[in-house]
Amino acid sequence: MATPMTPFDETVTITEDTRTYVRLPDQAMGYLEEKIRSAMWWPNTIFTVPKGDGLVGVSLLKQVAMSGAIRKDETDRQFHFPYKAEVSFDMRPYITSLGINAPRPFLSTTTDTGNPGRRHSQNPFPVLRLAGAVVRAVRGDVRRPDVIIVTNPDNRWPGRGDVDEDGKDQDPNLKRLVEVKFPGDTWGWNQEDDYVAIAGDPGHMTLLKVEGGDQRSKEVVEAAVLSAFLVLLAGKTRIRGRLRAPKPVPKPAFFEAWSALEAAADSAEGKVAALWDTTRQGVRQLSDETQAWLRKGAGWLFDEGRWAADFTGKEWQYVSSQGRILWRYTTEELIAGWRQIRRQTDLAAEQLRQINWGQVLITAVEGIATVALVVAGVVVVVVLAEALVCILAALVAIVVTVGGSVLIAELA
Repeated sequence: MATPMTPFDETVTITEDTRTYVRLPDQAMGYLEEKIRSAMWWPNTIFTVPKGDGLVGVSLLKQVAMSGAIRKDETDRQFHFPYKAEVSFDMRPYITSLGINAPRPFLSTTTDTGNPGRRHSQNPFPVLRLAGAVVRAVRGDVRRPDVIIVTNPDNRWPGRGDVDEDGKDQDPNLKRLVEVKFPGDTWGWNQEDDYVAIAGDPGHMTLLKVEGGDQRSKEVVEAAVLSAFLVLLAGKTRIRGRLRAPKPVPKPAFFEAWSALEAAADSAEGKVAALWDTTRQGVRQLSDETQAWLRKGAGWLFDEGRWAADFTGKEWQYVSSQGRILWRYTTEELIAGWRQIRRQTDLAAEQLRQINWGQVLITAVEGIATVALVVAGVVVVVVLAEALVCILAALVAIVVTVGGSVLIAELA
């Protein structure tokens, strides 16, 4: 059965594949529809990011926008929320010599460690435990379904199993696994079978197929390119982020311009730069609101220069091309900021080297911004305070331009 999605485009439909799977629970369609509707403004193109080994990370822009809005809603409620975006599941143990077990969601290793009631991990490559050793997960060991709907929002466990990775008892809480297929998105190798394994059976899984909107996406991108970004930055066609804050906020949140424009040009020169790119291109294409707090908390982003450690090694300085010191962070400040970032993202210090893209995705709401990161070619959305976004940008810039081996060791 097709449900029209308006006002984006009268031709856009969202179809529940009831031949294979089941319909969404009551009220879930309304919530997911508003996220999908906002995401449908982005073009039907794929976001590609070069990796250090020459490979390319791939993600649909629409998918990133949808996940970002859901992740913000989750975070606002300390993850006591019915909808959870891109939960990472451990796919190793579900087929054993004793039968088929439920794949387990990875829980945070940086918040409430050992507490069975802690939130799910935000890291796209969570920690695996192998014969007593702790290693970082790789592709194939982890699956991240688009959305998990839980039965009891007060219970932060998003799995159907009754035991977590620490051997602690859990109350099964997975009500529905939802996979959203935007135009151009198809099942990956063995992906569908793995998702059924996570859900338990087709009766706990919903497949949403989104169709249409091609002409509207094309018009939005062409208008933005022809106006050299001015239309979006002036607010004339800005796309509102449909967020459900616990308390009403005086100003609405908007998706940042790069999402609609990154794939507008085929050439490398036409792509929007990362937030910390030394060309200064990316930061100047953000909205006035986002630029305002970045200028206050990370003014170095707007000037050509480089990071360097002072002779004591206790301070990092951003030095302009004319030799003037424009910004300073003490090593102590960076370490303190990183500890907070780590608690909120589950990222590890060594992964700073693997972040090859970072951009504000949704404007800050009450001092909290939604950021898209590409970690080892995988897009992950995190929600951070403005000050922590500034410190994260500095840390990545230091690692990318200077190396920062000593700093990384201190952060670990």
